[in-house]
Amino acid sequence: MGVLADIYVASEANAADYDSDPARFRSESGSWKRFTILELSMLWAFLQCHEWNVDLMDSFTNVLLRDGGERMIFRLPDEFLYDVMAADDGKAGEVVRQWAATEEVGCDPAEVRPFFEGLKRLAEIAVCSGRGVYLWNCV
Repeated sequence: MGVLADIYVASEANAADYDSDPARFRSESGSWKRFTILELSMLWAFLQCHEWNVDLMDSFTNVLLRDGGERMIFRLPDEFLYDVMAADDGKAGEVVRQWAATEEVGCDPAEVRPFFEGLKRLAEIAVCSGRGVYLWNCV
């Protein structure tokens, strides 16, 4: 069983609409697998040069919970987005290397670098347009 993880840009008013009509968000989204707020909060800890703490997950605001948690949407914290955008190539490479080495992610950094770059692109779109970035998970 895998976890689908779509990241997309939306206004607060229409963020939950992604669950019923993801095609509407296609130009400002990306699709991956296995990432939840756990893995994203770990990425954030590396960006901030801190040890991961479960309290970081509380910063991801739940927007939608359906089918007993089989489908969820969370808003990514603005501070997290700013940290992603602030990472230059050198810092991004180091953070991705550390993140990929965790037990939860456990892969070659080259496998998750496209995710980080996609997240950075979406963060820039969201911040410039006054919208948010959201994570849709489906189990």
